[in-house]
Amino acid sequence: MTRPTPRVRALAAALLVALLAVAAWVRPLDDAAARHIDGGMKAAFAAFATARALNGVISLVQSAQVSAQLGVGMSVAPGELLDPVNDLIERFSDAMLAATVAFGVQKVLLAVGGHWVVALALGVAAFAWAGLAVAGRPSPRWLLRALALLLLARFAVPVAAVGTDLLARTFLASQQEASRQAIEALTGEAKAAAQAGPGAPAGTAEPGGAGTSLREWLSRGVELGPRIEALARTAGRLAEHVTSLIVVFLLQTLLFPVALAWGMWRITLSTFRNPSG
Repeated sequence: MTRPTPRVRALAAALLVALLAVAAWVRPLDDAAARHIDGGMKAAFAAFATARALNGVISLVQSAQVSAQLGVGMSVAPGELLDPVNDLIERFSDAMLAATVAFGVQKVLLAVGGHWVVALALGVAAFAWAGLAVAGRPSPRWLLRALALLLLARFAVPVAAVGTDLLARTFLASQQEASRQAIEALTGEAKAAAQAGPGAPAGTAEPGGAGTSLREWLSRGVELGPRIEALARTAGRLAEHVTSLIVVFLLQTLLFPVALAWGMWRITLSTFRNPSG
C-alpha cells in the first residue's frame, strides 16, 4: 500500500486544522456537554443533600447519653455504635461537595472555552499553521504549542464531557442509579428509626420529627438500646453503596476527563508536529 506523500499529509493536516477552527465557532458539542455537566452537578448535589440529612440524624442520636436503671446505674452512649458510620457519611458528603464543585468548574471552563475570543485566537493560530504547512515550511515551536493549547482550551471540556457521559452511560449508569436509590431508601429507614417513639414500630414516625422523638426516648429511658442498634444496622448497610457512589463520581469528575484531555493533548502534538516530514 502506497503511503501518502509529505505534500498530501500536509494538505490533510491543514484541512483538519481549518475544520477545527470553523468548528470552534459552530460549537457542535457544547450543548451536549452542558447537559451532561448540569445533570452531573444536580446528581452530585442531591447526593450531598442526602448525606447531610443522614449525618444530621446520626449526629442527633450521637449527642444523647442516657442513664438507665438495669439493676445498677449505667450510662448508655449511642455514639459509640454510630461513630464509624457517621465518619463515613461525613467523608461521603465531602466527596459529593467536591464533585459538585468539580462539575461547576467544568461549567465555567466550558463557558470560557466557548467565548468568541478563544475561537478567534484559535482561528488565527490554525490558519497561520496551515499556511506554513501547505507551503512546506516547518512551523515554529511556539506556534505549535499555542495551537495545541488553544485547541485544548476550546475542545477539551466539550470532548471530555461528552466522552465521559458516553462512558458513564455505558459502564456506570446502572451502578450509580442502584447506589443512589439504596442510599435514599436507607436514609429513609434511618430517619424512621430515629423518629419512632418508644414502644412504636421502627417505621412509624411521630409528629415533631427526630428531635422530639429522641427527647421522648431520653425522658422515658426505655427501648433506647434496640432503637440505636436498629439505626446502626441500617446505617451500616450504607457503606457499600456510599463507596460505590464515590467511585462513580471520582471517575466522572476526575479520571475520565483528565484521561480524555491528556489523550487530546498527545494526539494534537503528534498530529501537527511535522505533517510534511
